[in-house]
Amino acid sequence: DGSHVLFRSAREYPSRAEKAYLVSIDGGMPTALPLDRAGLASLSPDGGWLAFNRQTREDRTWKRYQGGKAQDIWLANLATSEFYRITDWAGTDNYPMWVGDRIYFTSDRNHGTLNVFEYATQTGEVRALTDYADYDVKYPSAGPGWLVYQYAESLHLLDLATGVVSRVPVQVPTDSVQMRASLEGV
Repeated sequence: DGSHVLFRSAREYPSRAEKAYLVSIDGGMPTALPLDRAGLASLSPDGGWLAFNRQTREDRTWKRYQGGKAQDIWLANLATSEFYRITDWAGTDNYPMWVGDRIYFTSDRNHGTLNVFEYATQTGEVRALTDYADYDVKYPSAGPGWLVYQYAESLHLLDLATGVVSRVPVQVPTDSVQMRASLEGV
């Protein structure tokens, strides 16, 4: 509803796990959500549900990992404190992003590389939206009607209505300090 910010912190479990909190945009003390732990997370549009990872290992570089720290996507009903797992792949399912009635996430279930998938909250259907076999999709973020993510060395936009992926042109201007002829007056 725009009145709170969702964040995670290890303040209660500094060496073991993180929890999800809400804090008012007007300030004040944060309120812990009714979950024992939560990593990456996204609120439903009505604020009543949370899609989240219970494990926090998204910054690890473990490729094709299928051990006890493998991430799944979970749903929590914030009114009833009930929660359940919506993915059961043995590998990585992470970066949940709730847009409309869909939850988008990355998974390495195809090819062993992270790709974008969508979970339909009404039917439970999961389908792949990208099919990269060489490089992972990294650091995805959702906006109104699109996802942006890193693939290889570039940023890409995924239009959620059409499924079309386009490369984002990025130019970083420079004053070419390293190419100056000389350094005067030091």
